[in-house]
Amino acid sequence: GGDFPERPDPRLDRKLIVGAVLFGAGWGLVGLCPGPALASLGFGGLGGLIFLITMLAGMMIAPKARRILDTTRAAG
Repeated sequence: GGDFPERPDPRLDRKLIVGAVLFGAGWGLVGLCPGPALASLGFGGLGGLIFLITMLAGMMIAPKARRILDTTRAAG
């Protein structure tokens, strides 16, 4: 046991909305979310591998894109 973590902030902010839209768009386009996408690699096929590669690329690009967007927003 232990203490429960603090309750998350219930406000909808820009990061949450943009993240949800991107997640939903990816799920709608491919029909997979990250967990089942990894499991689908066991079935073989090129589609699951392409999805995994692009998902990892997006995860590597996201922090850099976030910094650029944050500095652009702060400057404007």
